[in-house]
Amino acid sequence: MTMKLAIYDLDRTITRIGTYTPFLIFAARRRAIWRLLLLPIWIVLMLGYVAKIYDRKALKERGFLLLVGSRITADELATLSNAYADHVMRRNVHAGVLDLIERDRRDGYRLVLATASPDYYAAPLGRLLGMEHVIATVQAQAPVGDYLWRIASPNCYGQDKLDMIQQWLDDQGATKTGMEARFYTDSSSDLPTLRWSTGPVAVNPSRKLHHIAVNNGWSVKTFA
Repeated sequence: MTMKLAIYDLDRTITRIGTYTPFLIFAARRRAIWRLLLLPIWIVLMLGYVAKIYDRKALKERGFLLLVGSRITADELATLSNAYADHVMRRNVHAGVLDLIERDRRDGYRLVLATASPDYYAAPLGRLLGMEHVIATVQAQAPVGDYLWRIASPNCYGQDKLDMIQQWLDDQGATKTGMEARFYTDSSSDLPTLRWSTGPVAVNPSRKLHHIAVNNGWSVKTFA
């Protein structure tokens, strides 16, 4: 039997805006509002990333350290993440993409969320979206279960995203032979996975991705 996958990126594909900085602010407001005073440092750190002083993984680690802390219990992070996932579903999701997800479900596709966002809030978001599996950046945990500010996996972005998808498939004993794999994203950073997929779809694409999609005859979908 042919394996049918529908793999979705999260930020600016399912959501209208990115989710990581809003999560940091959401967490600081509920956990330690004084940390909002550190937001100017976060902005400087983002500029450092743009200047290629460090990579996205290092940027995310520093953001967590600034606005969440060096350590947080699993229960507290789960409470924050579940509340944040509800918030995102109410305020930051394209209704048109929800229709795509429902169509893929009806057509018998196995739904997968593959995102550079951290696993602690990607997982509850995936459940609310009806995803069967979530592939995300993995936050480090202490032996007792507390979450730490470090990241334990590659940042699930670019080529690393495709590698993590392929590792997940390998773990299940699945191969690409005969597979139907739709992939939805807004960003040209996901070109490795778009080219790997059998059904690439550019959703609200960046100008660069729109140009590439048109030149390659890929499907383009735009939602207000």
